[in-house]
Amino acid sequence: MSSFRIDTYPYSKTATWKNGTDCCSWNGVTCDTISGHVVGLNLANEGIEGQLHPNSTLFHLPHLQSLDLSNIDFLDSHFHFKF
Repeated sequence: MSSFRIDTYPYSKTATWKNGTDCCSWNGVTCDTISGHVVGLNLANEGIEGQLHPNSTLFHLPHLQSLDLSNIDFLDSHFHFKF
């Protein structure tokens, strides 16, 4: 279970992330043009905080090739990566 959150500001990439819409059209999400699988996720500068556990849905993206978490302030966050 994941207990992290992303601050959704009007100008953030995640502002386009709406349930019931095609995630391949979301800002920061890259999909393979043939298979439609999510292959890239760019969360840089997105105000992420909280805990990210190994059973998070983030890790249920078997085709993910690129994950950008740059420019995120992890000082106040409690990310727990255990592989």
